[in-house]
Amino acid sequence: MVNNSNSVGFKFRSEEKYFLNPNVFIARVSPHEIIFTYGILKATVLSIVCKSVKECDSLENILVQLKSPKTLDEIETLCKENGIDTLELLRLKDVGLLIPENAKKVSLVYRKAIFQKFSLVGLYVENNGEKTAMMISDYLNDLGLSITNIKIPSNLEGLDGKLKEIDSLSSILLISLDYWSPYILKVLNRKLLEMGYSFVPIYKMMEIGIIGPYISKGTACYECFEQQTLASWGLLSSFSFIRSYLAETQPESKQSGIVINAIKTFLYPKALDNFFGSLAALTVAQLASGNLEVLLNRCIAVDFSSIYIDATRVYSLPTCFHNKLYINLEF
Repeated sequence: MVNNSNSVGFKFRSEEKYFLNPNVFIARVSPHEIIFTYGILKATVLSIVCKSVKECDSLENILVQLKSPKTLDEIETLCKENGIDTLELLRLKDVGLLIPENAKKVSLVYRKAIFQKFSLVGLYVENNGEKTAMMISDYLNDLGLSITNIKIPSNLEGLDGKLKEIDSLSSILLISLDYWSPYILKVLNRKLLEMGYSFVPIYKMMEIGIIGPYISKGTACYECFEQQTLASWGLLSSFSFIRSYLAETQPESKQSGIVINAIKTFLYPKALDNFFGSLAALTVAQLASGNLEVLLNRCIAVDFSSIYIDATRVYSLPTCFHNKLYINLEF
């Protein structure tokens, strides 16, 4: 490589190696454009628009390889082999996207210090939630985040004992379900609020994936969300029927009949599952960093049929149980 790197505003030492900042998320948002961002719903740090799909493919290939440290000579060779302008790629250094190898340890410590402001605890119900919980955990681990997963029985017995060692002030609970169960969500919603926990439900409701809202004292809760959804979707016979069937009791598999089996066998292609899991992890990462606004009184809804993502406002309803003058809970 010709050492004319100063022309882009920085000085390199040829013996140093560089790699992509692990705090940065990369997304190809169109056949010609790749963006770099520090998280879901965060502003874009950099956008690179390529002249052709082939050029964008080549750039994407280089970025994958830059996850491991490379010398500047190696970076230049990669650029030449793929027809990418070296100076264009080295712009990443200007905005902290390409960092020295010796900054790796510092970067990971920084990321943990920022992202782990809150501890993460995953709760999933036996036979309904393990797949989603493990997928989200894998993506969180890839982001450098730690999470403790706890399995609870489908009848929710022993929940108090499972949670007694978790600090309610420094933890966020993730309630993961593989398929929608309004009964489980309603029981956990009331029980966890009564116990003083903050939590986020993550589940698939028919053809929609739901992340949120962030639920804590004084916020909108799951029942607020369900009432608003029922009011909006009340004319959809399938939603009303399934909700009425599952809302009051948690059916056993031998008694479940057509409805529960239909929900459990609703096929979500692996690619959609992975997409939903990664989106949930990116969103949870923002919560763990202290950015509660990302899901405060709102949820993220993913339409699996169109991959349309919407941040939906959830209002704290005055008629909801948590806004009453007293709460009398029995389970």
